Amino acid sequence: MKKDTVITPGTPDTLKNITFTNIGSAPAVTSTSAEAKLSEDGKTLTIIASGTDYFDGQYAVLVPVAVTDTEGNPIEAYSAVVTLKDTVRPTISGPTYPDNNTVKFEFSEPMNLANAAALEGISTLKDKNGATVSITGLITLAADKKSFTLNMTGLTVGEEYKLTIVGAKDFASNLISPNPVTVSFKKQVVDNVNPEVVSVKAVYNSKLIVTFSEPIKTTGTIFKLDIGSTGSLVAVTTTNASVSDDKTVVTVDLTTAGFTSLSGLKRVDITEFQDLSGNPAIIAESAYNTLINFVADTEAPKVKAVTVETISGTRYIVVEFDEDVTVTAAALTPVTYVVDGVQKTLTSGIVAAAVTSHDKDGDGNDESVKINTENYDGSNSVMPNGKYTITLPANLVADAAGNTNALTTINVTIGDIADTTKPTVMSAVYSDNDTFIVLFSEEVTNATALNTANYTVEGEKVFVSAIFDGDKTKVKLTLRDGAIDVNGERSLEIKNIADKAGNVMDSVTLSVNFIENVKPQMLSAKIVDVDKVLVTFSEGIKATSAVPANFTVKVNGVPDPVTSVTKEDGTSVAVGDTKVLLTLTTGIANISDVVTVEIADGVIEDMNGNLNKGAKTVTATR
Repeated sequence: MKKDTVITPGTPDTLKNITFTNIGSAPAVTSTSAEAKLSEDGKTLTIIASGTDYFDGQYAVLVPVAVTDTEGNPIEAYSAVVTLKDTVRPTISGPTYPDNNTVKFEFSEPMNLANAAALEGISTLKDKNGATVSITGLITLAADKKSFTLNMTGLTVGEEYKLTIVGAKDFASNLISPNPVTVSFKKQVVDNVNPEVVSVKAVYNSKLIVTFSEPIKTTGTIFKLDIGSTGSLVAVTTTNASVSDDKTVVTVDLTTAGFTSLSGLKRVDITEFQDLSGNPAIIAESAYNTLINFVADTEAPKVKAVTVETISGTRYIVVEFDEDVTVTAAALTPVTYVVDGVQKTLTSGIVAAAVTSHDKDGDGNDESVKINTENYDGSNSVMPNGKYTITLPANLVADAAGNTNALTTINVTIGDIADTTKPTVMSAVYSDNDTFIVLFSEEVTNATALNTANYTVEGEKVFVSAIFDGDKTKVKLTLRDGAIDVNGERSLEIKNIADKAGNVMDSVTLSVNFIENVKPQMLSAKIVDVDKVLVTFSEGIKATSAVPANFTVKVNGVPDPVTSVTKEDGTSVAVGDTKVLLTLTTGIANISDVVTVEIADGVIEDMNGNLNKGAKTVTATR
C-alpha cells in the first residue's frame, strides 16, 4: 500500500487501524495479527498475513483517519475493494548457528506443516559422500512455522551436509522455490567458552540456588553435587531440582537430593556441567567449589499478604506466605463477615475441598493457599460480599523443614467483581432499507452508543440518528436518505463504544451487503392524448405500485378518476419500468385545461422496496 503522505509507524511489525474484510468466498485475514513493515520514507506499508492466513479473492480495504502523518495529522480516509491473491512462492534462508550443536533455517513465510515430523517426512539429509543420514527426531519446528532447527549432536565437526526439502507449501498452497530445495551447512564451533558458576546461595538447609553464566544442558544429569567433602557425588536432575526458563538458574531441593540435616559451614562442589554447545568438551573439566553456611530452618511460615484474585475465571482469596509451603487442606471455621454494619457468620464455614495450594509467583513452587469463593461449601455457593475475618488453623501449611504455621486470623474484603470485559458486537443486521440494528454483548452507554460518528460505512458518516431498541444492548441506526446509492457489500466500522464500567470495545469492521435506499420520485407528467397522461419516475418501480388508486388526477382542479395504468404502449406495467401511462375517465376538452397529477406519501415502491417520501403534485406539460 502506498500513500503520498509520510505516515507515522505504530508498534513495529504490527498492523494497526487498517483492516481487510473478506468478500464472498475469499478466506478471512485477521488484520490485527498481520505483520506490517513501513518503508524508510514512511510512504509504503507492506502487509503480510500471519499464521495460517492468506489472501485469495476480493477484500474491502479500509484506511481510516486514525492513520496519521509525521506531524500527527489524520490522513484522508481511504477505502476500496481490491482483488488479492498469494501467488508468491516461499523461500528458505540460512544456515545460522545458535550453538555448536544446532543449525537454524528460516522460511520467508509460515509453512503449511502440521509438525516437525511432517517436515522430516519431506526432507533428506546427506553427508559429504552422499550417504543418507537419519534425521528422525532431530528437527524442531517453530510455533509460527516460519523456521526450524536441526540437532547436529551426532554429526561430524567440520563436515559439510546437504538438506533437501521437496514439496513444502505455504498456506496458499504455493510450493517452495526452488522445489526441491537443497541447503548446505557445516557443523562448526561457534561457541568455545566454558560456562561458569556465578553464585551459589543456600536457603536455610533445604534448598541450594546455583546461578550459571549462560544456559546449560538440563537433560539427564544437569550437574553433580557434593556437600561436605564426602566424596560422594549426587546427580542433580529435574526430579530433585527446578530450572529457570532461561536455563541459567538451578534450584536444588536438598532433601530430595539426599542432603538432610545440613548444619554449619560446608564445602560445596559443583561439577560436570556443560553449556548448550557442549562446552567443555570434556565434561569433567567443569568444576566449582565454595564454602556455604547451612542453617536449620526453625522459622514457622507466616502470612505475607492476602488478596482477592480471579484465576482461570474463578474468584479466590489468595493467602501468600513468606516462604514455599506444602498445604494440608482443612476446613476453615469460624468465618464471619460484616455487611452494612451487620456481622454475620458463614454457615458451616469453608469446606476443605475449597482450600488448595497455589503458585502465585509462577516459579514452580507453591507459596500460597487459595480459597474458592464461588464454591466455598462444595455446593457451588458463592461467598457474599462483605468484610471477612477467617481463621486459618494451625498446621494448615508446612515449609520444607517441616515447620508449620500457627493458628492465624486473616482479614479480607470481598466486593463486586470489577468489570474489565470490553463490549463486543454480536450482530449487525438490517431492520429495513433505512434502519440497521446493532446488538452488543452487554449494555453500552448513551454517550458512546448513540453517537452516530462511531458508526461509519467505508469511512463515511451515513447514519443520521441512533436510539436504543428495547434495552441498552441493542442500537437502531437510521441511514441518511440516499446514503446507499447502489446495492453491494461495504465495510461497516463500529468503534469507541463503551460499557457502563468504561471498558471501550476493540474497533470492528464488518462486511455488510447494503441495500440501496434512494427514494423513488415522480419527476414529470405529460399529456399525450385527450384522456392520457404519461408519468415519469426517477427510477424503476414495482408493478404493484402502478394501480389507479395511487394516482389522483385533476383537470382544472376537478378530480378525473384514473381508469387504468399501463406502459406507454398500453401493455401491462413490468417490474423496473420508469414510465406509466394513466388513462382518465373524461380527459381534457380544451387545450388550455390544466392537468395535475398527485401521489400520496409512501405509495410508490422501487425495485429495492423503498417508498416515495412525502406527497407530491406535478403539473402535466404538453
